[in-house]
Amino acid sequence: MYRYAILLSVVLSACGKGEGDTADTAPPTRCELLDRTERSYEAGGTGGLNGVAGDFTLSTRGGSYTYSTDWSGCDTLVFILSNPRQNGSFANADIWAEDHWPLLANSPDNVHYFFVPSEDQDVEGRLAVIEQGMASVLAGLPEAERTAWEDRLHYVTTTPSGVGGWLGGMLLNPAWGIVIDPAQNVRYMGSFADKDRYDSGVGWFAPNLSKAANEARYANFVVQRQERLDDEDVTIVELWQDEQVQGSPRIEVSLPDAATMASFDTLEYDLTTNCVGEGEFGDCPAWDYLVYMYQCDDAVDAVDAHATTACQPHVPEVVGTCVRDGSDTTDTCRNDTDCDDGVATTFACSGYLESIAADTLTGACEDPLGGASDGTYTCNDQGTGYNDLVCPCGTETGRWITTYHREGRWVHDATPFLALLQAGGTKTFRFSTSQQYDLTLNFRLSNRGIGYRPTSLTRLYRGGYYNPTINESYQPMDVAVPSGAAHVELATITSGHGGGQLNCGEFCHTTNHVFVDSTEFVIEDDWVDVNDGCEQQVDMGTVPNQYGTWWYGRNGWCPGKEVPVVRNDLDGIANPGSTVTFDHETYGPNGIDLNGGNGERIEFDSWLVVYE
Repeated sequence: MYRYAILLSVVLSACGKGEGDTADTAPPTRCELLDRTERSYEAGGTGGLNGVAGDFTLSTRGGSYTYSTDWSGCDTLVFILSNPRQNGSFANADIWAEDHWPLLANSPDNVHYFFVPSEDQDVEGRLAVIEQGMASVLAGLPEAERTAWEDRLHYVTTTPSGVGGWLGGMLLNPAWGIVIDPAQNVRYMGSFADKDRYDSGVGWFAPNLSKAANEARYANFVVQRQERLDDEDVTIVELWQDEQVQGSPRIEVSLPDAATMASFDTLEYDLTTNCVGEGEFGDCPAWDYLVYMYQCDDAVDAVDAHATTACQPHVPEVVGTCVRDGSDTTDTCRNDTDCDDGVATTFACSGYLESIAADTLTGACEDPLGGASDGTYTCNDQGTGYNDLVCPCGTETGRWITTYHREGRWVHDATPFLALLQAGGTKTFRFSTSQQYDLTLNFRLSNRGIGYRPTSLTRLYRGGYYNPTINESYQPMDVAVPSGAAHVELATITSGHGGGQLNCGEFCHTTNHVFVDSTEFVIEDDWVDVNDGCEQQVDMGTVPNQYGTWWYGRNGWCPGKEVPVVRNDLDGIANPGSTVTFDHETYGPNGIDLNGGNGERIEFDSWLVVYE
């Protein structure tokens, strides 16, 4: 048992008894002192990525550490190798030799660090480096803080092969290091790369030991998020469930009926993008890409009136073979010219049949915002009738940015789009990703007692490519507010992208101005002005320590995070029964001309949301 329990007892004894205390009053637990939720140890875990941590025993400088015995119920354990595999070209960098104080300064109060010498390295030599470095820092701390850290810094006296079990196996392969959060969830460590340590010789950023603190902070975020989710009374509507997706797959979803939908006042999206494979770096896609969810248009006619109408099915092309001087060959062709080899006297392409397109018919659809559109009926493969009407699918209702080489999960509020689901029944959605993921996406429907629910959504303005006349394309719009409105909002989703000067679409502070009668709302993101703005948002759900330039603040977004739905209250401005005039302008930063020539664009969507 590690001595923080003994120290706790000593501290409490020294405090003495207050009035009303009794001899059998239980001392507060470590978790109570930290004001953190205490959990029971779950036996039987076997580890593995995203698995449940099983028991293990380690030999450390401070004695034997056994996970189940030294369990507190609220601590995160971070295992840092002296030469982690992800350091790659910086394998010779001694990451244990510096950054000791930044590691401690940036860490939460419930993290334990375990320093494990990498395989084939000198155990005593490696431990001497980290112990001496930490001792120098601890010597300058107040006694209480020093003592707290001494109980949470563990120097493992063997390499991973000596650790054994599931933990030793994961430390050996893939040898990235391990994080175990307070709920016993197991994840890999990510990159240690530091944005301030670019090495031109290597062409990348050198590592910094203190980046391990990001993993501990994120572990707390993940656990606290799950606590909230577990405490909520919600209806889960499943879309994709751990399915490999790439491109633009569609899915039909059965929602509760209209009466049940009317009982919900809140909608959240719960998205997980896992790697296709066994790990993160090397298996997860490399780049931070936009991914979207769209709600598809609905067929106006519920029944396919052309289901038994005979039609021309698709006939695939049949490639021919060449006949030269009267003899068959195996050479393929689509016309006689393909068979001219310059030698044969006569030549011809035999057996070629041109592809025949399937017959199509146009059908009526309606988009989720109430507009009319055209869909397509396509003849089935047998020619005995037309397949169901396929409607357009372009109403964006969700936007995320993927991680660099890491897995991620995001749960965020999307309540305005609950207005598009009010009819219940069957709806079709499309997910768009250029990279391949194991995708899980759910709707979380709940009633939080807000007193009203979204019932209508009116699209206002959208973004586009920056150019000198972009604002000329935005014209005033008059929108009627229903007399029965109980609450009105302006909802926006905004993210800037593209190259040009300073990569300005992505990295410059642009602004969108929405005018509601005489009131101006400025839609902007101040994090873009913070050099490490995305790294600072780890506690808000940004996936930490990605294998790319994830640290920098972006224009409305971060790699490894949702693009949020921003909601502005219009009560008292857009009054029930009134007609409100909207207008919009968008601007780049002063002194920089965003002309769109290098793809500088603002992906801006805005809606008037009415609640009843």
